[in-house]
Amino acid sequence: MCWIATRPSRADNAYADILGVRNGSLLAPDVGATALTSRLHIIDLAGLTDSKMANLWANQRWGELDDYVFDVAKPTFIELHPPWSVETGLTADYRLLRDYVKLREEPDGQHDITDWVRKDAVPSADRLQQARDFGATKASQAMAKVGAAPHGQCGAILRPGQWPT
Repeated sequence: MCWIATRPSRADNAYADILGVRNGSLLAPDVGATALTSRLHIIDLAGLTDSKMANLWANQRWGELDDYVFDVAKPTFIELHPPWSVETGLTADYRLLRDYVKLREEPDGQHDITDWVRKDAVPSADRLQQARDFGATKASQAMAKVGAAPHGQCGAILRPGQWPT
């Protein structure tokens, strides 16, 4: 839970602050602890809290799932990693590169995790670089800290809007 509370939700809170996003959304497959700390609207890629996604998963309608993500939900931020990104085909969809820019890629040995932001949510190249620098430094340091002691290093209180510690 601490790993998820720190990543993606706390990192995405920081990305949103750096980019000036006030009413954004986050598409991610790990929503339990994310919902505790993210101030973004959560779109559940796994379909556990979103009936539309659940139906698409149940019927393995990957093209429609991609259409829903890119044409209807249009999340401000996307966090992708296998198996979710492979099964859905989101990373192979041309709209990902058309509509989003990469913030951070984190190889973890088992599956790579990639953070994306909608291009229209990026106010300037300078702010994009600030967000990327944050991901490469403070977010990476927070993940290393949580990874070193994954059972209880996410703080005494989890609340929306927190940054990685």
